[in-house]
Amino acid sequence: MSDPSATTTFGGVCIAIYRRGIDTSFILRNLVQNVGVEMRFMAYSPLVKHIEVTQKARRVRRAKLFYLRNRPGKAFQGKALRKMSKAQPATAKAGGASGGR
Repeated sequence: MSDPSATTTFGGVCIAIYRRGIDTSFILRNLVQNVGVEMRFMAYSPLVKHIEVTQKARRVRRAKLFYLRNRPGKAFQGKALRKMSKAQPATAKAGGASGGR
């Protein structure tokens, strides 16, 4: 049997917040073993011990970020890719003029 007092942590990108008074909830999305995992948490649930914002994102123009479901690499690796591209010379960029959409 599992220990009822055991706690786990789940971190991810907040893709939606539903504000409904005491029933306020939010959805976090993360990649676990290259599979997208979304979990909905009730903000005022007694089972939620602690909510921590680890990093504030830049301003987005949408209330619900469901478009990140189709583009997980952009959401989770964007900052790391930008750092890598600055470290590499400009000729090493992927893409080019082939236009493969």
